Amino acid sequence: MNAPLQQPIGYYLNRTDEAMNTVLAGFSLTRTAWQVLNVIHNADQIPRTEVYEIMRPLADSAALFTVLASLIKSDWVALVGPDRLALTDVGRKRLGVVREQVAAFREKSMRSISSEEYQTVIRVLERMRRNLENQNPES
Repeated sequence: MNAPLQQPIGYYLNRTDEAMNTVLAGFSLTRTAWQVLNVIHNADQIPRTEVYEIMRPLADSAALFTVLASLIKSDWVALVGPDRLALTDVGRKRLGVVREQVAAFREKSMRSISSEEYQTVIRVLERMRRNLENQNPES
């Protein structure tokens, strides 16, 4: 029989999040910057307004403005047209290295966790999110 969990769910979520933030900090990135870089990478070139729209659930406009300014200043991202964003060559290379480290982190975090267990966790967290946002909670 498994021992009962000793901490509330927030404890485990925060510890996992802190570990991911440590990986990203090694590249001078925040979680939001990492997410923005992936949005831009996935689109190749993207209007700034679309980045704001995609990221709206995760960060407010002021935070995104600061993140984008930092990414542009540090040569991850460039303005490539009227308010269009793209990764620089340097940014693409750096992002490749970060993605390798994040993949290793994810692989390590998933050791001894089956796909079914992972999907159960995701379903439960999604229900919790819907319950808290009053979006058609499931019975």
